[in-house]
Amino acid sequence: MKNRLLSIILTSIALGACASAQPAGITEEGGWKIWEGRGTINISEKALVYEPLSFQDEDYDYDIEGRGPAAIAAKEIKGKKWTLDIKPAFLSDDKIYNRYTIGLWFGNKNSRPCANNQESASLLLRRTRGPNPKDGNLILEFRNEGKTKTVEIPMNASLFRFQRNKNKMTFFYSIGYRPNFKESFSTQIPKKTQAHFISGARMDGKFIGKPKLRITKLELNGNNILK
Repeated sequence: MKNRLLSIILTSIALGACASAQPAGITEEGGWKIWEGRGTINISEKALVYEPLSFQDEDYDYDIEGRGPAAIAAKEIKGKKWTLDIKPAFLSDDKIYNRYTIGLWFGNKNSRPCANNQESASLLLRRTRGPNPKDGNLILEFRNEGKTKTVEIPMNASLFRFQRNKNKMTFFYSIGYRPNFKESFSTQIPKKTQAHFISGARMDGKFIGKPKLRITKLELNGNNILK
């Protein structure tokens, strides 16, 4: 994808329940797999920019409570020992409930990587805002075998690290411009599962302005994998 911009305008479609079968509506380029849904995803060497639409949800691939399936960007992370560093910027509307999701999904590469897929596990960073100006948090969420565990992360954290060592996953965060990572969570992931970096969003209503998620750093063992 060098010197090219992947720009995909995605519209709402019904895909059915999260299952192991691969549904229609997938675009692949440069190692990225874009699962169709509501939202716009632009990927270049410099950034991944996710611009959501009103009434969308990344956790489902069917309509739920008036929200349609959200577009999801996914990239397989191969190997059993690696470090993935992510630097995101979140632009939100605090007058509606909204959520951005980045992190790791563990499952079959032909399955849609949504968190409610019962055949998968996930370790996701969730940034929420609204519906009131003071509402919002940043949490790390681990889902596996029908159970969910959450860990609160400081809202002013700016750089995040996922580290894999065989079947052990560890999460770190850093506050400030200079990396100074602090470990906050460690767990075992299912054996023989493929890891995928994913990005998605949920919007519970019509928003004001142009909310977006912008990832300017996505490095695997120090190498840029945005391209």
